[in-house]
Amino acid sequence: MRSKDYETYKTDVIKKYIDVKFGDFKDQYDNMDELYRYVRSIQNHYFINGNLSNDFSYISRYLKKAEEDLPKGFIMESSPRFNQEFNSEEEEKLRYIIYNVRSKLLNNNFNDSLIDMCSYCSNLVSRCANELDINTRRIIIYPGFTKEHSLLHYGSGYHAFNMVMINDKNYIVDLTYRQFFLKDRNSLERIGVCGLSNTLPGRFMMMNESRMKTASKLLKDGYIEMTDENIKNYFDGFALSYRNATYYEETDDFSFTTIYSPYDYIRFICEEDSQLNHEGIERLGFQKKILRNPNIRFNK
Repeated sequence: MRSKDYETYKTDVIKKYIDVKFGDFKDQYDNMDELYRYVRSIQNHYFINGNLSNDFSYISRYLKKAEEDLPKGFIMESSPRFNQEFNSEEEEKLRYIIYNVRSKLLNNNFNDSLIDMCSYCSNLVSRCANELDINTRRIIIYPGFTKEHSLLHYGSGYHAFNMVMINDKNYIVDLTYRQFFLKDRNSLERIGVCGLSNTLPGRFMMMNESRMKTASKLLKDGYIEMTDENIKNYFDGFALSYRNATYYEETDDFSFTTIYSPYDYIRFICEEDSQLNHEGIERLGFQKKILRNPNIRFNK
């Protein structure tokens, strides 16, 4: 890259960063999308022999600073319900577990977004369930549904939740799910921007009524029954969040859906198969390749 180009790009990024930081409140997210798109449009120039040059770290710094300056909040109502009505013995036991864990979080003043709290919370759920002699299994979702490759590193790179079994019913219990609905990391324009993890699962959960229903129930009540519909919806959100822009360029699939069945996802979490086996390492996780169309738009 010519030094003049490098200085021009740096200046442009700083100007767009200032627009995000000091722009009108109502325009900050639109300005952030413009910054994402601009960085994606220039990042091909920072690839040298197929690898991203160290100079790009300067750009990444301003991207991350801009995200930190965005107004805080969530893209979907995610306040937990403490006083639900229960219609069965199974749900009453779940209420006891969830109420105790949420009360502990509230009393200890943990961060409102619950980022990086999944391991702690899932361990608490397991402990409470064991006290009631309730069968539970702590499950970890790795990016691409595999722990063999470090595909992403937002937070600690994985997500932990519990599968709780009461009588003949299984439930997903996830008390830190709201971290995936933060406004500052849920723009589709993050997809394919080098140096950033991909768009969070929350954005994809809001793309149809069925996913939204699953997400709303889980956010408010902390649990959902493991029906086929809920299993697919819950794990689809994660699977879609792992895809980078190379996936969309090579498949031309902008449906934001997956081919995976509930049975496929059970095999994924049992480590019998993975998303990586079906979609390939270059299409998942951090953007690793030059884009044929660096001006690709996801918010159409």
